[in-house]
Amino acid sequence: MSILERPSLAQVGRSVPRRDAHEKLSGAAQFVGDFVLPRMVHGKVLRSPLAHARVLSVDASEAEALPGVVCVLTGDDLADLDPYWGHAIKDRPIVALDRVRFAGEPVAAVAAEDEATAAAALNAVRIE
Repeated sequence: MSILERPSLAQVGRSVPRRDAHEKLSGAAQFVGDFVLPRMVHGKVLRSPLAHARVLSVDASEAEALPGVVCVLTGDDLADLDPYWGHAIKDRPIVALDRVRFAGEPVAAVAAEDEATAAAALNAVRIE
């Protein structure tokens, strides 16, 4: 389209039916979260309920022992690599290392064979 051509404004100010409306309303639409792939794992993140606190210890041994748990990530697992990330400045640890700075900061992450096992593993992680 050149700068001299004007686009059609026939639909402006009118209700236009959506092409996917029937699938969404009937529940037949598939979303990315609906897909199940072979060997897929489910992740859950344990977040701090406190806005500012020191992390004295994280014990994930009980969570790691649960059947179906693939991996549990804590700050101790990041000791031999650069644990910081950020979209502009790399100043946020992947999970809390020695302290949490805000409520909701990740403290541990779990990967398990199903969502229920991942949730159970989060409940088994002990943080002091």
